[in-house]
Amino acid sequence: LNMLPVGLVAQAAGIASYPTLARLVAQKKMGEMRAVLNQTLKTSVFLGGLAAAGLSVLSLPVVRIAFQRGNFDAEASVATAGFLALYALSVPFWAGHQLLGRGFYAQRRMWVPVGVGSLVTAVAVFIYRGLSTSLGLNGVALASSISIALYSIVLGVLWLRECDDPLVV
Repeated sequence: LNMLPVGLVAQAAGIASYPTLARLVAQKKMGEMRAVLNQTLKTSVFLGGLAAAGLSVLSLPVVRIAFQRGNFDAEASVATAGFLALYALSVPFWAGHQLLGRGFYAQRRMWVPVGVGSLVTAVAVFIYRGLSTSLGLNGVALASSISIALYSIVLGVLWLRECDDPLVV
């Protein structure tokens, strides 16, 4: 359920923007490419934040509609809705991940998101272990959101270091 808004907002923006980003890089219009990516990133992260808020607020009705029948009773819906609310925190960060990764891919610098992803994965093992031990299944959901947030933030910092004026688009 969490990945539905990710697909609608983040993946859609990433897939739609990539040809334009690649074309601008091929034309050596790096300033324009960065401006397009920055604006798309701002919009997508904002929409991802709205989707995350909506999914958090509506997590129980969404889970009930999607799953509550048979052996999946009201108690299971309440527990699952709590997990979904924690997973929903990740939606805007998935938007950042989808777009920032493609910004580096368009420049044929795949090693940046791959390297960052590998390092964050190593750190995430400890995040998952610590939070699952202290918070149980809630910790697993929270660790997932923290891990994608960490990945997107590191990619974002690397991206912003390359932009001439990252806040003005």
